[in-house]
Amino acid sequence: MNEHLELNESIDSFTRRYSQWIASQLDKKFILPLSNIPKKLYAEYNWKKLLFVHYHLNEKNQFVPIDQQLTIEKLDELYKTFDVDVVCFGHHHILHHFKSKERLYINPGALGCYHKPLAPHTRF
Repeated sequence: MNEHLELNESIDSFTRRYSQWIASQLDKKFILPLSNIPKKLYAEYNWKKLLFVHYHLNEKNQFVPIDQQLTIEKLDELYKTFDVDVVCFGHHHILHHFKSKERLYINPGALGCYHKPLAPHTRF
């Protein structure tokens, strides 16, 4: 797999090709455990309700395409049915911090992307 973007290739095409390559490298024994990981996790901390999600989901619990022009209005629309105070999301490796009347939205950016084989957000 050429891990570089081809000259006339779109980002979506590269992402699809890269995802297919990653999936082809996955040992089959991990498919079932990975498919059982929940897409949403809820927690409560200091009387605040939190939602942790890898990326935004539609009403069918499927990931929506990455939005390069994310706004508070779009986020409020996506999460209007969720009874939470804070939404923590990722996938898109850009730092986001939005606060609306409804809730706080946080994307911490690229937690796992690092030039060494170590997640920089971990502590040992």
